[in-house]
Amino acid sequence: MKIHRMDGEKLFHAFLHGRKEILKKQKDLNKMNVFPVPDGDTGTNLASTMNAMVEGAEAQASISSVSRHFAENALTGSRGNAGIIFAQFIHGLSEAVRGKDTINRIELVHAMKRGVESAHKAIAKPVEGTILTVMKAWANALHAVHEKSSDLGEMFHHALQVARQKLQETPKMLKILEKAGVVDAGAQGFVHFLEGISSFFRHGKKLNPDIAGVVLEQDDHIHLEVLEGNLSQRYCTEALIQGSHMHTDQIRTAIEGEGDSLIVAGTAERIRIHIHTNHPARLFTILKQFGTIVQQKVDDMKQQYNVHYHRKSKIALVTDSCCDLPPDFLDENQIHMVPLSISFDKQQYIDKLTILPEQFYKLLETEPAFPQTSQPTVKAFENLYSFLGTYYDSIVSVHLSSALSGTWNAARQAAKKFKNKKITVIDSKNLSISLGLIVRQLVPYVHEGRSHEFIVRKAKQLSEDVIVLVSVKTLKNLVRGGRISPLKGWIARALNLKPIVSIDREGKTTMFGKAFSNRANIRKILNIIRKRHRERPISHFIIGNADNTAEALKLEKEMKKITGKKADHILSVSPVIGTHVGSGAVGISIL
Repeated sequence: MKIHRMDGEKLFHAFLHGRKEILKKQKDLNKMNVFPVPDGDTGTNLASTMNAMVEGAEAQASISSVSRHFAENALTGSRGNAGIIFAQFIHGLSEAVRGKDTINRIELVHAMKRGVESAHKAIAKPVEGTILTVMKAWANALHAVHEKSSDLGEMFHHALQVARQKLQETPKMLKILEKAGVVDAGAQGFVHFLEGISSFFRHGKKLNPDIAGVVLEQDDHIHLEVLEGNLSQRYCTEALIQGSHMHTDQIRTAIEGEGDSLIVAGTAERIRIHIHTNHPARLFTILKQFGTIVQQKVDDMKQQYNVHYHRKSKIALVTDSCCDLPPDFLDENQIHMVPLSISFDKQQYIDKLTILPEQFYKLLETEPAFPQTSQPTVKAFENLYSFLGTYYDSIVSVHLSSALSGTWNAARQAAKKFKNKKITVIDSKNLSISLGLIVRQLVPYVHEGRSHEFIVRKAKQLSEDVIVLVSVKTLKNLVRGGRISPLKGWIARALNLKPIVSIDREGKTTMFGKAFSNRANIRKILNIIRKRHRERPISHFIIGNADNTAEALKLEKEMKKITGKKADHILSVSPVIGTHVGSGAVGISIL
């Protein structure tokens, strides 16, 4: 059919055809994904972005209305490098047709070029041989042919051939593509999208937007060998910021020194950021100056690479961010962590990734809202188990007490979905440094090659053997977080008591003792430990603190007098734990 003007309904169905092609080809796109890093998810990210784009959309007559809906949805739901670039392309197109019901071929060419320019500006350091190269060649081809033909279908068909030709040239422009023997995955995805649009112009078939295509899980990391020695930035990080009068240029300038592969896309009200960085927490401290962070994602590319090539055992050991162990220890021993979340009012953070203890305690003093914590989603565990299940024989997943959080249950629900994988989810009935002590003691057995059943039995035994004693300055945070009853909190405040908090056999928070000063509390804790040590010698201990390193170091000196041993670790507890024990707390866990 011949089409001479583009309205909202035609744009709607043309884009649905484009989405259909990407959903069909996402597995192939994942396999060819090597740039900017070979993380095997370009097809999945584009498919997810496309599904988000059409969610709730309708085939309205106005091209302005349809494109605006597409642009807003694509930005909010965009994933990955290619997804965000595509979302910015739609945003530029939408800006060009604002207020118009239909457009002619000249206006169409202008809108598409505006979209490509918008996508190009979103990239801090554009690279030739990528989706941007193909987009630009395609837009120029549209412009070159629009004076020779008034039929939009003919124009798009000609420009598609140019885009395909430019796609085949991408390996000549990027050595990483040439080495892997592939074209750029994002550029190929854009060509598939154009193929769908061209199909609509040829046949005019309308599609049902409610039939959502399935978005595949991330494929095996087939091209990870290209990454060797090239991973200068560890975390693939994304964020969506909401605000008013925001400027992409200002945000780009503020964070361009924080990493590479930077994309800043969006509007004055909503901006999407993609960056590879070594310091996500520092990055988010900068970003919160510009607006409210409403979405965030941090993927550990280094860990993914090490699992693929430098796996140390046949059993994957998984825990959550309430397990307090040093980051270097977790890295060295390939312990996989699923983070909980923290929010101050509308501002969200990922525990130990986008917020670190030193930042958290500053916010605890300055933010008017009391922080709220939330467990990981079932989907978060599903994603990790799916990835680990590709490489490990089995998985042992040890989590904080089910009496204090739904984390264990979320992990259990996720594990049930993997019928053909051996996954055991354990309720440690502990948290923080006592959970850390349990996980730490499992590491040698895992690396020795002990059986899955042995590791599970040992984890349950350790859960009963560890003890944790924490001196807190006030019960206020534990009461507000629902871990201690308001009555106990009121009595402690009325009498100016400084409580010692522990975990009972059911995994619940309990009052273990109390004194009239923090110093007296520490003396009580040490007296308890002396008695325990005489009855059964202490083999290991970890000391944790909430913004009180000086007191933690003093506690270690006293412990050395009692046991003759140094602490296995002295560390700041996770912000999630800090939320409940409050600033100034000091604790010890013994085995």
